[in-house]
Amino acid sequence: MNPHFVGREDVLTSINNHFVTQRKMGTSDSPQTASFAICGPAGQGKTQTAVKYLYDYHDQFAAAWLVSVPQYLIRALGLSLRSANHNPA
Repeated sequence: MNPHFVGREDVLTSINNHFVTQRKMGTSDSPQTASFAICGPAGQGKTQTAVKYLYDYHDQFAAAWLVSVPQYLIRALGLSLRSANHNPA
């Protein structure tokens, strides 16, 4: 983890709220699998934000994957990109 990482509390909270909601949707006899994507231009701190989140909340997960996917592939697969601050209606 980067000892100089600061800020991004809003994004870290958004990620955690997403996973808390996903866990509530699971059942005790059926483990819930959830994912979260952080998208943006290179050099904006996406990887450091993900690492910080996993460092802070590692005890809540049995496993975690950090995967880099090019934006052209995301578009080609027809996946939706949304900001961490997006609030669906």
